[in-house]
Amino acid sequence: MIDTPELTLTAVICTRNRADWIARSAGSLARQRIPGQRFEVLVVDNGSSDSTAEEVFRLQEHHPIVRYAYEEHPGLSHARNRALLESCGDIVAFLDDDAIAEPDWAFHYLEAFADAAVAAAGGRIRLAWPGVRPWWVPPEFEALYTCIDLGDSARDFPGRDIPYGANVAVRRAAVQASGHFSPDLSRRGGRDLTSGEERELLDRLRAEGGRIRYVPTAEVTHHVLPARVSRRWLWRRAHAQGRTEVLMQFLRSSQDARWRWTGKAAKHAARATWRATAALPYGLVTTRGTRRLAQASHSAGVAQESLRVAWRSQTL
Repeated sequence: MIDTPELTLTAVICTRNRADWIARSAGSLARQRIPGQRFEVLVVDNGSSDSTAEEVFRLQEHHPIVRYAYEEHPGLSHARNRALLESCGDIVAFLDDDAIAEPDWAFHYLEAFADAAVAAAGGRIRLAWPGVRPWWVPPEFEALYTCIDLGDSARDFPGRDIPYGANVAVRRAAVQASGHFSPDLSRRGGRDLTSGEERELLDRLRAEGGRIRYVPTAEVTHHVLPARVSRRWLWRRAHAQGRTEVLMQFLRSSQDARWRWTGKAAKHAARATWRATAALPYGLVTTRGTRRLAQASHSAGVAQESLRVAWRSQTL
């Protein structure tokens, strides 16, 4: 094993009512091949009403490096910000509660952050479907399930590409200097699928000169939950992605004139209608029809959120 500077790492799982998963995901972190004095595991319970706490406490009996924290304010950003406050590591690495980390995941992150210019990093995310991969999911839409694979070579993320929140690490000092995760862009439970808090934070770190590193060997397997293996969920997720993109743009340019947002809403409403109409000849049970309707849902999300922010715009 290559030696790395004496950086320390806190591995974090933010969770809510996933007791059936937390033992597996946190267990994959507790068994990392790295000295305990350089590594800890922190589970942030975001208001669970199931047996999540009991599962973590059982894990602690065999793995003392595991810690538990409770965050009562709902929302992933609140949970992540709590993790940043509670963590002791120089590096804070986040893993989704339905993901499993490879045994050397933490070591490869520490190796990447040995370069002081690296402010954040993300690894490869492979999808594990509950059964056979649905044939109707277009490959380009696997990103909505947080799949990412930029190849086998470590490098900086190109262009505006960033890691996904299911497998991302940040330098704690850089985040403390820049600001924390924005609660305005955070998911709050399973119904609202808007997000974007990772992109907003990582865009800030990049704008401040920090490098965002792709570390393929910091690999995780992200299990797709059965409830997400449906066209309806895919269309909802595409709709939420459209809304997220508008929210991100609004945060960056909230002074845009109201008429610009209204025009954007009209443009994307027309595009959504055209795409939905174009899907009809292919039917709902074809890959092409699913793709067109996902694109229509995305445009509808852009239109809906553009109309909403039009009335929040400060200028006329």
